[in-house]
Amino acid sequence: MTGPRVAADGNMRKSLCLIPIAFIAVIGCGGGGSTLPIDVTPARSAAMEWTDELMACVRASSLGSTPLSRAIGLTTSASYDAWAALDPQAVCVYTQDELLTVTVPPTNENIDIATSYANYRVLVDLFPHEEGRLRQKMAVLNLNPDVVRTGTDSPAALGNLIAKNLIENRANDGSNQSASYTDTSGYSPVNTVDTVSDPNRWQPVANTFPDGSSQTPTYLTPHWGTVRSFASTASVHRCAPPPAFGTPQFQAQVDEVIQTQIRLTDRQKMEAEYWSDRSRTDSTPGRWIIFTQHIIIQRGLSRADQAKMLMLVGNAVMDAGIAAWDSKRQYDSARPITVIRAMYAGQQIQGLVTQGYGVKWMDGKFWKPYQPASFITPPFAELPSSHAAFSSAAAKVLRDFTGSDRLDFGVAFTPGSSVVDPGFTPARPVAISYPTLSSAVEAAGLSQIYGGVQFRSSCEAGWTMGDSVGQQVVSRANDLFSGRR
Repeated sequence: MTGPRVAADGNMRKSLCLIPIAFIAVIGCGGGGSTLPIDVTPARSAAMEWTDELMACVRASSLGSTPLSRAIGLTTSASYDAWAALDPQAVCVYTQDELLTVTVPPTNENIDIATSYANYRVLVDLFPHEEGRLRQKMAVLNLNPDVVRTGTDSPAALGNLIAKNLIENRANDGSNQSASYTDTSGYSPVNTVDTVSDPNRWQPVANTFPDGSSQTPTYLTPHWGTVRSFASTASVHRCAPPPAFGTPQFQAQVDEVIQTQIRLTDRQKMEAEYWSDRSRTDSTPGRWIIFTQHIIIQRGLSRADQAKMLMLVGNAVMDAGIAAWDSKRQYDSARPITVIRAMYAGQQIQGLVTQGYGVKWMDGKFWKPYQPASFITPPFAELPSSHAAFSSAAAKVLRDFTGSDRLDFGVAFTPGSSVVDPGFTPARPVAISYPTLSSAVEAAGLSQIYGGVQFRSSCEAGWTMGDSVGQQVVSRANDLFSGRR
């Protein structure tokens, strides 16, 4: 569907709508000198405002990275669709024919209102417990959340229509959102919390809390590989199987994890914690949305490009999560904690001990990764690294859209601020910086080795998978930007 939806100066704007991507690419590489296309004045759009609300919902949520990555993909798509509905060329992700009769003028104010209503309704659907705070956001914007009419003759009705179409389209996408994302595949682990029948396969592991109680989490969303993707089927990106238990390649990976743990620097420890989801802050998919906002602000991107870039990254992390879980279920591979304890039970090995004790000799059956006891290892299979896949996919679309690998993002840690070893780590202030997207992608994968929860082959598989996912997302998104479905 490429026909014009707004008659006013439609032909002239169509001839310019592809310029921002090419122009941004020149700026990202340090060039310049072109004439600015229409509607590229840097501004903080409603898409950015509501991304802040999305991240607040993510931080307050107890959901895992899979439903959170989907929430990010859907919410950023709602912002994009609100912009695309009023653009003479671009087409929406989830809304189609009815927009041929849109009569709302394509002003920035109308786009922002439509974006606000679309985001409000989608976020309430995804995070119903946050409705009160989201209503307050609408009040701050002088918008009435009780306006529920859908249509194409006002920005509020248009935003409601966009949200309605998105929610209905995704109601049966395989995620099982209506039943709190519970498993639909009938998965049952081969190993139990007490017995390892097959050291190649995933084992549930108990978490221990400060009061001495324990809990064994079940596998997080084992059905997730069947969720409908934005761009391509998950199995297209399926990685190769992991090295088999007992092979030289497998042993080398085990040795690397053990040796890395006992040689961890404070910087590596804090990098492991920064990328960990254990503190339930941004989640890895959310961290890449934070990076995206940083790039948008840093480069002063246009309102249109804000909507496009957020949608690209949102769908990249959503699709990466789906692809990663397809392979995780395919191979059901064991985490280092299972493998090392099974291999070295009854033998003395060196391991890292918290509370300032450093490295100690211990029975291998008591080995622990550098993680808090309350979340000792992720509750899902090992291969591939979802951190690496999420990160590589997001970086791929950002690099393609901006034409640059620059990130220039940093974070600092004060002494004793560790979640894993509070009061002792780091001993001195630690600053971590990511000058490029590539450096952040590499760090996301390696952080899992530092944290003792994944093997190197898993990180490498995740990097490759994410790049493949990102390429497919770019291809489909560029079609939508150009008016093709």
